[in-house]
Amino acid sequence: GAKVDKNVSPQTVARVTSVLKWIYAVEIWRPAEMDSMSVSLRLSRIYCAFIAGSDLFLEKPVHHYLAGLLRVLTSHKLIHKMDLEEKIPGITSFYDLFQEVLDHYEAESFGDPVFAQYVLLPLQQKHSPLLRRGIWEERRKMLRTLRVPLEELLIPVENFLYPEETDHRLLQLYSVALATKAVVPTWSPVMYLVAVHHLNRFLYVSHEDGNLALRHNLWAQILAHRDQ
Repeated sequence: GAKVDKNVSPQTVARVTSVLKWIYAVEIWRPAEMDSMSVSLRLSRIYCAFIAGSDLFLEKPVHHYLAGLLRVLTSHKLIHKMDLEEKIPGITSFYDLFQEVLDHYEAESFGDPVFAQYVLLPLQQKHSPLLRRGIWEERRKMLRTLRVPLEELLIPVENFLYPEETDHRLLQLYSVALATKAVVPTWSPVMYLVAVHHLNRFLYVSHEDGNLALRHNLWAQILAHRDQ
């Protein structure tokens, strides 16, 4: 397993654990009182536990409550209310916060499945394609560390499949990732499914959208890699 950074003081661990425990208690026992607070705001505050100090999130009590809060945020009631386009008090943009989270994930996650699912949350189709590009285009090596098996995924898998992808750059990136085996079902099952699903739908199903040139380019790309 991953080693916990002993530079994190017991006082810091206790303080962060106390805050997360309180948030979790309110979410579970007083959900009506949380209804007025946006889900995106709640997510942004929980992200702070991942970026507060190296691998603080791996400390057992901290990790325990982060896992519990993940289950809360991925509940049917809350996950559909998540709107990452809204203005969130205390941060200039969710995109910038997410980039900071990704920096820490790359440096310190050790492929932790709880952290990985927090990273996957903004990659749902209903959110901005810029958030998805943040990984597929700018951090391709990260794709192989998002190893969450489909059967352990707390986020409904259909949230990654629909609505179908319309961002041309992402479709090109999916094609490249599949051709170069940057994503394969064994080590990145969710990301592999995303790429295969959206590329197949675009190439085979929805043809009356004026994107013939892009389809030709994608087919040429696929065939070129196949012949290598």
